[in-house]
Amino acid sequence: SAAYAGAVVWGGDLVQCDAVVVDVMVAGRVERPVLRSGARPGDGLWVTGRLGGPHEAVAAWLAGRNPHPEARERYVRPLPRIQEALWLRDHGATALIDVSDGLTGDAGHLAAASGAALAIAAELVPRHRGVERWESALTGGEECELLAAMPPEFEETGALAFAERFGLLLTRIGGVGPGAGLRVTRGGRPVELPDAFSHF
Repeated sequence: SAAYAGAVVWGGDLVQCDAVVVDVMVAGRVERPVLRSGARPGDGLWVTGRLGGPHEAVAAWLAGRNPHPEARERYVRPLPRIQEALWLRDHGATALIDVSDGLTGDAGHLAAASGAALAIAAELVPRHRGVERWESALTGGEECELLAAMPPEFEETGALAFAERFGLLLTRIGGVGPGAGLRVTRGGRPVELPDAFSHF
């Protein structure tokens, strides 16, 4: 993972313990960061890749089944979208967040930081093969995909250029409007979702 990200491992803690403990600290520099706080009314909401694979893999294991191979791969070998994030930044992203805690949970963080209202259409969210429940794509965590607010002029031609560059979907799933909070619909009707992952 460090080599994939272009990072260098400098060292680590040495300790005797009965359990395995992994403690990681990452330091770096960002010259032109894209924060969570920049989304503005009129922006579109775009997500990279397909969602729900890791959640479905864990659900399958807990049920004593073998998960779909693609879902298993997304869980055991996550790939951080670093170059993809830089591309989105260079093509006008106003706000950006990874969806490691689930799409709806992290969309809520982006909405709160930006002081804007986000709307997501559940039927537009791309799912991994083998993901039958659309809720898995909305609330499942352990993803390395990105949720980006892009300016209105960024349309399908931009998504096609992204796909050609990375071999990865970039899908518009909603938009940003005035107000606050997150609204999720399915077929035009509001849906209630379970709480997203919380660290606390």
